[in-house]
Amino acid sequence: MSDHPSAGYRAIADEIALDIDAGRIGVGEKVPSARAIARDFGVAIATATRVLADLQRRGLVEPVHGVGTVVRDGTSPADAPAPASPEPLGRDQIVRAGLDIADAEGLDAVSMRRVAAHLGVSVMSLYHHVDGKDHLIRQMADEAFREALPERSPEGWRPRLEAMCRLEWEMYRRHPWLARTVSLTRPALVPNAIAHTEWGLSAFDGMGVPDDVAVKEMLLLSAFVLGLGMAHADEENSGEQSLREWWEERGADFEEVLQPDSHPRLSRVEHPGSLDDMFEYGLKRHMDGLGAVIDRYRA
Repeated sequence: MSDHPSAGYRAIADEIALDIDAGRIGVGEKVPSARAIARDFGVAIATATRVLADLQRRGLVEPVHGVGTVVRDGTSPADAPAPASPEPLGRDQIVRAGLDIADAEGLDAVSMRRVAAHLGVSVMSLYHHVDGKDHLIRQMADEAFREALPERSPEGWRPRLEAMCRLEWEMYRRHPWLARTVSLTRPALVPNAIAHTEWGLSAFDGMGVPDDVAVKEMLLLSAFVLGLGMAHADEENSGEQSLREWWEERGADFEEVLQPDSHPRLSRVEHPGSLDDMFEYGLKRHMDGLGAVIDRYRA
């Protein structure tokens, strides 16, 4: 990596391109993310995003859903045969491109220019289908929540709400950037998110629970999953080191600070568990508590 801070994006792209040409980053391997480039070269995230866009324009890399930006095979876009009948540009293509970029590199990497470069179209052509970046992100969130709608509804309030929470948890794991766009107090009017909430509220039908109480319970459940979703996003941004590895590496530091005489309870805890462990434990506790509420209203 360059020793010069605040290098221009083309110079940074040239350096990464040399690593690719020399085989130091092989076909199918991840190139540094926008965050890693910003950190290692001392540039803004916008500049780092331009680096990846420039490498993509050169035909050296491509974003891969759920993986990141990777080195593509040796065929450049100029050498590749043009499709016989290209699919007309539409909203779904634009939204999917935004999702691919956000899933691979984070929400900061999404811009109208970047999406246009990803699709190989002009920026202005996007505005025939979306009104701008904010509108695009709402459409991306709507598509993510569409994935969280159930194929079938389990019977019973508890299985239904557990299914709702599991779908939300998987959604935030699949799209780590999404947690940043969700507000419990000032929600965006995203159709599939509204449908998801309405479906969850149906679990209270016939339970005798007042509507305002049911809404509060839904918000608390969503806040629980959203909080873990934000923690998962932080973990995704923290690098390759797992949560357990992080705790093990700092074991001596914890032992030094958490002495049995001053912190007798914390000193007995070796590891809090994974986020999945916390989700399963927290979901069970929430359901147990909600069961007591429902029993009280039934009585």
